[in-house]
Amino acid sequence: MTDHHSISTRSDIDIRKDVIGLIATYPPLAYDRHYIDVQVENGLVTLTGNLRTPINRTYLNAEAVKVEGVTGVNTDALFDDETIRLHTGRVLPPGVMVNVTNGVVVLSGELDGVDVDAMGATVAAVPGVVRVLVRD
Repeated sequence: MTDHHSISTRSDIDIRKDVIGLIATYPPLAYDRHYIDVQVENGLVTLTGNLRTPINRTYLNAEAVKVEGVTGVNTDALFDDETIRLHTGRVLPPGVMVNVTNGVVVLSGELDGVDVDAMGATVAAVPGVVRVLVRD
């Protein structure tokens, strides 16, 4: 989370519009725009949702703070699929594969003898996971 810098002199509506414009006009983020929520209160931008890559997350955080009137950026609830995939892989048994798209985790592979319900609950507890699907 970025600290507050000063009191914003622009309206929260205008700041939000500019941050959404930033997302929509940067091609790697344009795909993610439907999975990101932008809230602004007193110049503090709060970004929540899921992005495809950590690079998109880093870029958005770095650029949002540059928008005129922004006093800080909170990305505590902004996740990326690559990080979710890596964290999910740490809690899976060998032979189970994981794919993540916008926070939706798809598990497949060697599932014989695996307690699928327990595995799904463990994966669902990983920060940023929106939904867990298991493919036979």
